[in-house]
Amino acid sequence: SAVGVELTQPDWQATLEASRETSNARGTGIAAALGWQPDDHWSYRLGHDTRTDDVPLKGRRYDPSLNASRSLAGVAYRWDESRRVAADWSHYRFNDGNVRNALSATWAERLTSRTRHTLDMQAALYASRNTLENADYFNPQQDLALSATGTADWMLWREYDRRFNHRLAATLGGYRQRG
Repeated sequence: SAVGVELTQPDWQATLEASRETSNARGTGIAAALGWQPDDHWSYRLGHDTRTDDVPLKGRRYDPSLNASRSLAGVAYRWDESRRVAADWSHYRFNDGNVRNALSATWAERLTSRTRHTLDMQAALYASRNTLENADYFNPQQDLALSATGTADWMLWREYDRRFNHRLAATLGGYRQRG
């Protein structure tokens, strides 16, 4: 269960949330985030969560008290509605001693835009490093993932604010790990 508040202004947004686990009630988490968009192109975000839900489920199966805090910093640049690049850095501190640093980056491009059809391409990169060896959950020392996704969207029917679309997405990618 959780309760939160959000404050939105024309060029920034702030959120604050308090949550409590309902399954084992072992702790209360506080999450805060701040986003700033100074113009039509740049956007920035910062966040911290004392008990993130981005924890490996297998680790929670063996140790229900497993939790982590997460800090996040991100930046994005949008040329226009058809091209965007973004990068996020995340720092996790698990209560079992593991420290994970992760970097993710995406490039999104609209290849074609017609009245009833769009075709988009997105390239993504994810890399992380962990400090704990032999954890009960998937926790490679280093990993790297690269992917490309193509998405086609067809609008089949539209009436005022209602519409019906078909969307097809295909992703190709690779993954490497060490440790």
